[in-house]
Amino acid sequence: HPLWPFKYQLKQELIFSASFEQKLYISNLSEQAFEYSAALHSYFAVGTPESTQILPLAEYIFDDKVSGKTQQLSALNNCLGEIDRIYYGDQTCSIIDEQWQRTIKVSSSNCQQWVLWNPGVALANNMKDLHLGAEHEFVCLEAANTQAQTIPANETVMIAQKVSLS
Repeated sequence: HPLWPFKYQLKQELIFSASFEQKLYISNLSEQAFEYSAALHSYFAVGTPESTQILPLAEYIFDDKVSGKTQQLSALNNCLGEIDRIYYGDQTCSIIDEQWQRTIKVSSSNCQQWVLWNPGVALANNMKDLHLGAEHEFVCLEAANTQAQTIPANETVMIAQKVSLS
């Protein structure tokens, strides 16, 4: 295809056990290197984003796609949006859901950022794939490589995340 002239293969592996694991394999079947970016879009049901925190995101510098400001560092008191941020860190995150009294741990492999997203009321009301009030039911935390990563010719890379509940 003119927009993507490279041969490639995508393979996803899902493992369901006491935890959930997702692995995405990207194989470059071409004779030349190419670049990719990716995010594992995970929507986590929570009691309410107002009573949800994600640790250790407050320790990371982030780019705020809503305001357009880059290289920010500030506390995130809750996950009620509109929020669309790229956090530059790769440590395991803990989604602290105070209303449902649980913690969701999300770790990543070969991902260098976390993307935190919630559409907020105004944006959600204009999205056809969200029901009225859905923005109060989830947070989206994505293990990601938002900046271009190179895959050499005839090589495979894998990005992954592991989710557990306590």
